[in-house]
Amino acid sequence: MLILVIGVLAPATAQATNLFQATAYPATIHGFAAWGNETITTTGGTIQCATAYHAELKEASTTLGLAPTYSECAAFGFINSTIHSNGCKYQLHVGEETALDKFKSTFDVSCEAGKAIKVEAATCEVEVPAQSGLSSVALIDDTEATPKKDITFQPNVTELSLKVLKDGFGCPFSGTGSSKASYHGGPTTLTGQNPSKAEEKIGVEVG
Repeated sequence: MLILVIGVLAPATAQATNLFQATAYPATIHGFAAWGNETITTTGGTIQCATAYHAELKEASTTLGLAPTYSECAAFGFINSTIHSNGCKYQLHVGEETALDKFKSTFDVSCEAGKAIKVEAATCEVEVPAQSGLSSVALIDDTEATPKKDITFQPNVTELSLKVLKDGFGCPFSGTGSSKASYHGGPTTLTGQNPSKAEEKIGVEVG
């Protein structure tokens, strides 16, 4: 007698989604990259600033929007340059874990409609418009940080789109229009704190 046994295949286990997390919510996240720690390299030369980062994390999330504030800027060979963020953010989307406590993230420049990051340096004017899906940023959980865990942020973006708006006398570009750049730097430490009590640290991590 032939007996057929019919079973139901168990569904494949879904891969866990990695998240930006904090030990308490809401949490504010801060970081600071000293001058020279991060560089945007363009066809007209480099852009370097001291950059302060600020983000808010209200719940565990696959994304983190870092709002940059730039100071001490030098661009295209001109000192005393300025960069206006105009409300734009660096939007990080956490991806796969590439090694223990190390994660890969894609990178967006997120701006309100009609806004862009604006670079003004003597006779040069350049903007970084909103763009998405750039690769990539390394995120590392610093599990030994005290008094709480923090995250190390290290950009390695190779295809950043620019638009040269002004190319005056002495400006090293070869005319106005679309251009490409790369954005490298770090590591920069991102730490968490209580938004209503700055001295109270909050642990932040990816996982």
